[in-house]
Amino acid sequence: MPWIRRIADVTWKEIPCRSLGSTDHSGWVHVSMAPHRVFSHHWTKRYIVLKERCVYIYTSPEDSKALNVVSLTGLTVSPSGPDFITTKPNVFVVKGVACQIYFSCEHAQDMITWLNKMGLAAIGYEAQTTSSKL
Repeated sequence: MPWIRRIADVTWKEIPCRSLGSTDHSGWVHVSMAPHRVFSHHWTKRYIVLKERCVYIYTSPEDSKALNVVSLTGLTVSPSGPDFITTKPNVFVVKGVACQIYFSCEHAQDMITWLNKMGLAAIGYEAQTTSSKL
């Protein structure tokens, strides 16, 4: 999966969350990285940061390494749809050819914000970055 950079990729693994500086958006969500399986979603609470066209996934804002870095360029960002069955609220998905990453937000407004910001990043829109307090 070229659009997901694992910890083993040395160029991406040593990025402390606090060192990212100005970001487009950040916050807590639940993440499921199940590859095209309907009933096998394992949700994990993660702190994610959107900066430019990448989503950095951390265990917490204090982490010294990103668990994953997802390049949104060319990916599809959309609400999960009626065929997705889960007990989690406010779910949206980032889709690529080989995998889908699901995100669940506590509030609907949070989901809308993430959808808008990730969707714009996926099409290459250069948003003004804001200083995010970590």
